[in-house]
Amino acid sequence: MGLIKNNFYIKELGVEVPTAYARIVSISIGKDGQTASMLQIKSSREAFDDIVASPYSGIVESPTYASLCVNFKADKKLSIWEQTYSEFKKLEELSDWKDDIVE
Repeated sequence: MGLIKNNFYIKELGVEVPTAYARIVSISIGKDGQTASMLQIKSSREAFDDIVASPYSGIVESPTYASLCVNFKADKKLSIWEQTYSEFKKLEELSDWKDDIVE
């Protein structure tokens, strides 16, 4: 489960890539239900699993185009993943992204 966007413009680099994928990479939940989550945007679904060996620093992840964070109060009765994706989809930066569900 994730998000997908065609023709994603990377402001920091000034380039447009044909397709970008977004996935939640961390969720932290406090005892009171306060939740902090991070989502990353990369070049492919596989890029989230890729680890590249670097002779300078050991192991590094594949490049990340952008990272976004949200904080919200989670409902303990509902799926934390669905709640988190719903919170991210409320962000203006992701308003035109589509669900990327692979069956």
